[in-house]
Amino acid sequence: MMLETSIYLHIPFCRRRCGYCDFNTYAGFSHAIPAYVKALCKEVEYVVDQQKYSSSIQTVFFGGGTPSLLSTQQFSEIFAQLNKSFVIAEDAEITLEANPGTVSRNYLADLRQMGFHPHQFWNAISEPPGLEDSGSATPVRGCRQCRRMEPVGGVSAHQSGLDLRHSRAESGTLAGDIAVGLSI
Repeated sequence: MMLETSIYLHIPFCRRRCGYCDFNTYAGFSHAIPAYVKALCKEVEYVVDQQKYSSSIQTVFFGGGTPSLLSTQQFSEIFAQLNKSFVIAEDAEITLEANPGTVSRNYLADLRQMGFHPHQFWNAISEPPGLEDSGSATPVRGCRQCRRMEPVGGVSAHQSGLDLRHSRAESGTLAGDIAVGLSI
């Protein structure tokens, strides 16, 4: 029997911790990423060994943290294990959270070749005046830079997501933030 399912892989590393974030994340621990990738691959293998049925993967989502801190080689290692362990549907949606300052045009193209599409750019765009209060790692200009990187390898701006994180509601700011997000 083949079960259709999805996979969430948590990558808990960040360059800096955003003030609004409640997720299990670690800033300044990039030295631990190689060991984490190896452990993640072993965890995937363990989970498969515990299953009674084969799984057809419809969605693979890398969340965090900032998964785009991983190198494309590290994503290749993870995908080698995923492909060994599961049947990944040909039309599976494979996405990751990415802060604009952590990606380049070449990086996105390499991910696209591995099967990633579309990319989610998660950003705290609000926080008047100018994001100081949230501790966000990504100002609006970083979001606009990412949009200029597209289309990359067949991914257009219409296929990627942008999450507006609004951690402090003030009169008049939410509407302005939505307008900024739509302009990107």
